[in-house]
Amino acid sequence: MSIQRGTACDFTPQTSCRRARVPQLRRALRQRNCNDPLFAPLSYRSEHRSFSLLRSTDENEWMSVDRPTGQDLDFERYGEPMPRLGLSIKRVVDLLLSLIGLALLWPLMLAIAFAVKLESPGPAVYHSLRAGKRGRKFPCYKFRTMITGADELKDNLRSLNQRRGPFFKIADDPRVTHLGRFLRKYSLDELPQLWNVLRGDMSLVGPRPHPLDDVERYSPEHHRRLDVKPGLTGLWQITARTDPSFQTCMVLDLGYIWNWSLLLDCKILMRTIPAVLAGEGQ
Repeated sequence: MSIQRGTACDFTPQTSCRRARVPQLRRALRQRNCNDPLFAPLSYRSEHRSFSLLRSTDENEWMSVDRPTGQDLDFERYGEPMPRLGLSIKRVVDLLLSLIGLALLWPLMLAIAFAVKLESPGPAVYHSLRAGKRGRKFPCYKFRTMITGADELKDNLRSLNQRRGPFFKIADDPRVTHLGRFLRKYSLDELPQLWNVLRGDMSLVGPRPHPLDDVERYSPEHHRRLDVKPGLTGLWQITARTDPSFQTCMVLDLGYIWNWSLLLDCKILMRTIPAVLAGEGQ
């Protein structure tokens, strides 16, 4: 008896897209007498695997994706996003550079902390919960650049938001202190995040971590940026930081995930240095 149209079937983890082979898929289709099967990849990363696998079956299949794609779209040119060995090397680089950064920059960080305390009451280092890899919550550290209690005022300022989408951003945010504007301009407020990198919450390069209330406003496709660790810097920071379009941010972040390599990370880090020195923050 054939499986009726609309019946849901799935593979076990042992025969997932990562491990499945063309003969296994053909055999499964024959055994279940499937006609016009519909495949829905469980994650953004598995789409290119699924396309390659399905093309080799000589069957008529459909794939569910978030956006229309052409039949001749070549995902193979991207390779496998963030292979395990590459991630291990990336982590080693994160550990080494964050340790070196903390060792070299601690006098500057101490001076900034002292200046923040002098300018306004409140802690020198501020932390808020951000969404990390797979949505895991973690405390993201920054030098405080706003008045105390700034988070409570956020909802009152949403009408001034200059970002289309869930990301909240105001160019002349009234909550930011005078010293805070200087720190943001040169991205000095983010130096404590070297500690986040050392802890493993973040990477040196990756999509910037968003506050939890912004993540709650994500569309389903936006959650794909949570497939990787957030970063201290990324493609958006060095190419379109002043672009108010949330969609531009998402395209660049997802493009980074798809095209990731150690060489790409090196290029982003090298381009971050002149961007910081030029005061392209805020």
